[in-house]
Amino acid sequence: MVFDGAIVADLREMLPAAEFNGLLQRAAEALPATIKELRQAWDGRDREEARRLAHKLAGLAGNFGCLALMNLARRLEKVFADQPPKRPERLLLEVDSLLPPTLEALRLQQVAATPQPTG
Repeated sequence: MVFDGAIVADLREMLPAAEFNGLLQRAAEALPATIKELRQAWDGRDREEARRLAHKLAGLAGNFGCLALMNLARRLEKVFADQPPKRPERLLLEVDSLLPPTLEALRLQQVAATPQPTG
C-alpha cells in the first residue's frame, strides 16, 4: 500500500482546508528534498548523516500516511546503521520509484477550500 488516507483524515477534519493543503504541500516539497539530501550523504559516504536522513524520511512519510515510503526508509535506516553498512543502492532505487505515486497520493488528499461567508 503506497498510501493510507486514514492517517491524514484526522488532520483534514481538524484543520481549515487552506492550512491542511499547505501542510500537504510542505510535505510534498520536503519528501523529494530529503531524498536528495539522503542520496548526497550516501554519495559522500557519510553513513551517519544518511542514517539520520533515512530516519527523517521515515517519520515524514509516516506522518502523512505514505506507508510504502516509510517502510523503505526504515529499511534504509537499518542498512546505514549496520557495521559495515550494506549496499543501499537497490533500496534507493525503490525510494525513487515510489516518490511519484506518493506525491500523487498527497496531491489527491487536498481538499477544496470552502468559501467563508461574508458580511
